Amino acid sequence: MRRVARRGKEGAIVLTFSRITPRQVVARTTKGERVAFVDVRADEALSRAGLRLGGAVRVRPASLVRDATNVPRGCAVVVYGHDERDVDVARVAEGLRSQGFREVRVLAGGFSAWVELRYAVETAAAA
Repeated sequence: MRRVARRGKEGAIVLTFSRITPRQVVARTTKGERVAFVDVRADEALSRAGLRLGGAVRVRPASLVRDATNVPRGCAVVVYGHDERDVDVARVAEGLRSQGFREVRVLAGGFSAWVELRYAVETAAAA
């Protein structure tokens, strides 16, 4: 996995993680690979959609250490937010890496891209 630190527009360091497209995720799961989804959307975005990716674990940056105990180990972890602008995605991905998760990827386009392709989702109440 490649993780790069670069300077953003205002000079702040921005963490960039390897991305994985929704199609790549589906291809991996079709081959029988296990993938764990981590949903970092804000409460408002989650309640507005009322949906999540199958089996997604909710992780909030403020309670990352506690929430991460619910994330399965030994498989690829795909972190997603609402879309590409969700700033919490990189924070949570970095936090999971620092807790020893080996393969942490960011879902390109986030939840919006997944839904646009009409891939399977489930009600968030199933959480």
